[in-house]
Amino acid sequence: MGTASEALERDPEVLRRFLARISPDDCYPPMTGGFFRLEIGEEWPQGKVLSAWARGLEALRSGKAPRALGLYIHWPFCLSRCRFCFCPARVPERAGEMRGFLERLKAEMGLFSRFFRGFSFDSVYFGGGTPSFISEGDLAELLRALRDSFAVGPGAQVLFEAAPSSLTLRKLELLRSFGLNRLTLGIQTLDRDVLRSMDRGGQTLEGAERAVGWVRRFPGVALNVDLMCGLPGQSPASFLKDVARVCRWRPEMIHINQFDPRGQARSALEGGALSEGDRLRARRMLEAANHLVRRLGFRPPRRREKARVLRRLENRQHISVRWNKGSLLSLGPGVFSHVFGQCWYRPAPGKEGAGGGFLAVPFGLEEEMRGYALHHLETHRRLARARFRRLFGSDPLETVLGRHLRDLEAEGLLRINRRWVDFPYSGVHPGRRLAALRRLFSPAMVSRLMAVHGADCQAFAARCREIGPQAADEELVSCSRDSFTSRRYLKLSAAPES
Repeated sequence: MGTASEALERDPEVLRRFLARISPDDCYPPMTGGFFRLEIGEEWPQGKVLSAWARGLEALRSGKAPRALGLYIHWPFCLSRCRFCFCPARVPERAGEMRGFLERLKAEMGLFSRFFRGFSFDSVYFGGGTPSFISEGDLAELLRALRDSFAVGPGAQVLFEAAPSSLTLRKLELLRSFGLNRLTLGIQTLDRDVLRSMDRGGQTLEGAERAVGWVRRFPGVALNVDLMCGLPGQSPASFLKDVARVCRWRPEMIHINQFDPRGQARSALEGGALSEGDRLRARRMLEAANHLVRRLGFRPPRRREKARVLRRLENRQHISVRWNKGSLLSLGPGVFSHVFGQCWYRPAPGKEGAGGGFLAVPFGLEEEMRGYALHHLETHRRLARARFRRLFGSDPLETVLGRHLRDLEAEGLLRINRRWVDFPYSGVHPGRRLAALRRLFSPAMVSRLMAVHGADCQAFAARCREIGPQAADEELVSCSRDSFTSRRYLKLSAAPES
């Protein structure tokens, strides 16, 4: 297809529409080809990744990188492979498989630990898979290895994902001694028929309530409960019954996630797809839940309380990396790490472990700026100029972004004042809005995407010529509706009067 600059000169609007179609969310670098993939990455040997960390940590030490530093531990095993799940997870196929994985994870800790001497992590996240699907003995050994390899700072958030079918009181005791202060309990649904059809093995209402009772024995642990709506076979009445029951448990936070059959989910691999009617039904269920949780003593978080109220409750690692460009060391297969000003990378498929290779996207300071601006404008609808200056040392209008932001302002898509760059949603066609921010992609990033998707882009351009720009924008709106929708609710300080 030629270089990125040639493509932009030929038909920049079509190219931006195509970039929005293959990457409709705020991920930068874009995760095209499926969640948790990095198909635009280049192969890096182990030594190159270690050198990137050496440079990135030196920048952090000298105050030239954000202070946030997160540690993510991925435990990929599950009791069963739920049909709705798109995360990198698997069911162990042979005896000793999880034990062998633990040994490889410990070796990976040893590989990186020497670079992190003198540094402490301000967030530790155990994700999966199902991290609670581990024996008590192996969990004790994993936590001991982490203590020996890395320092966790005072006040760090330690977050653990658990399923009620595999959580035990002893595991909670071990985790609390490590510093656990937030636990996410993945309930998803309590409907037995839906659990069976989604192949979510081992979960029962009694087991879920028992797990909640165990967590409540540890007053310093904030409880988050995850639910899903729009699952195949799930009725609105069944879903709202689940919501009401979870509200009675009084967790500190509830997340409600809309069913999203992404490419790696079993339901998608088996040919399942959502109709527009399915999506409409799920959106109506979300709206009904929104009214119900408010009546039962919960509400959405408010913008101004984030630092004061949400610091203990929110996923701090997500905020540090996505919002504030912190660095993240991830251990385990199929997950991303970020070294500020250096790269994003993940283990190359089939080469996981201490001796394996990686797929990486070089990510210098200008790319960090682009990713920061894209995330804040797309997700939060505004970019704070003072925060940008504190992070990058320059005003966004004085950086490589300046021309693009001014162009968007001239087209009526942005409003710029002394404090903010605002990206209002009203009055702009959502398809046009989705494509507009793709002009923030760097030429180097576009070239990487075209190297993988060039033929698809040519076919897309031909279709745009056939159907016209307005119809192309409508298709983008449909594409964006496929994206993941999540809502979260905080417990009020006291239950409402009945």
